[in-house]
Amino acid sequence: MQIIRYTAFLTIAFIGVIGCNKYLDHEDYEQPMWLWYDKPASDWNEALPIGNGRLGMMIYGHPSYERMHLNEETIWAGEPGNNIRSGIANSINETRAMLKNKQYIKAQKYAQNNIYSLNNGMPYQPVGDLIMEVPSHSVYTDYYRELDITEAISYVSYSADSINFKKEWLSSLVDDVMVMRMTSDVAESISAKKDINQKPIFEYDIVTEAGKSYRIYSL
Repeated sequence: MQIIRYTAFLTIAFIGVIGCNKYLDHEDYEQPMWLWYDKPASDWNEALPIGNGRLGMMIYGHPSYERMHLNEETIWAGEPGNNIRSGIANSINETRAMLKNKQYIKAQKYAQNNIYSLNNGMPYQPVGDLIMEVPSHSVYTDYYRELDITEAISYVSYSADSINFKKEWLSSLVDDVMVMRMTSDVAESISAKKDINQKPIFEYDIVTEAGKSYRIYSL
C-alpha cells in the first residue's frame, strides 16, 4: 500500500512538470461551459474525459474506487503492417481513366478489387485502467463531479468522516502529461492504494464458414 499524505499528486504516463494554470470561478464567464453530476459514473458513457490529443483519460469519479481509463495514441493490437496494395499507383490511374470515361460501375468494381485496403487495420487498444482505492471513503456525502470545458479541468469533491476531499485532473499539451491531485482540509488524512489493470478490450479471431471469413470482436 502506498501512503499519500495531505496533498497527493499522481503523475500519469511520462515524467514531466506541469505548468501553473489558474482556475477561474464560474461567475467569471458569461456563458460557462461545464458538465456536472451529483453521483459517480456508473459506466464508460457517464465518465468524464480529459486529454491532450496524444494522451487521454476517462474519469469515473468514485470516492472509494476511482477508475481512470487510460489511452495513448500508439497502443494498437497486432503487429506493424502495411495495408497498401502493391501497384496501387497504377490502379488509381486506371480508376481515374474509367471515371473520366463515365464508366462508374466498372470503376467502382475495379477500385474495390485493386485499391481497397488489404484489411481494415488493427483495433485501437486502451493502455489500461488506473485504479485508486480508498476503502474508508465508501460512505460519503455532499458529492459533486464536474468537467470544466473552458478550463479543461475535471474534479470531484465530497465529504467522508467529516473531512472534505477534492480530486482534480488535467492534461497538459505543452508538458505532454496527465496529472491528478487529491487534497483534503485535514492534514495527514489521505491514504490510498493504487494499481493498474491492463486488459485489452478487443480480442479477435477469424472464423471461416462456407468459404466466408468473419472478424469477431469481444469485450
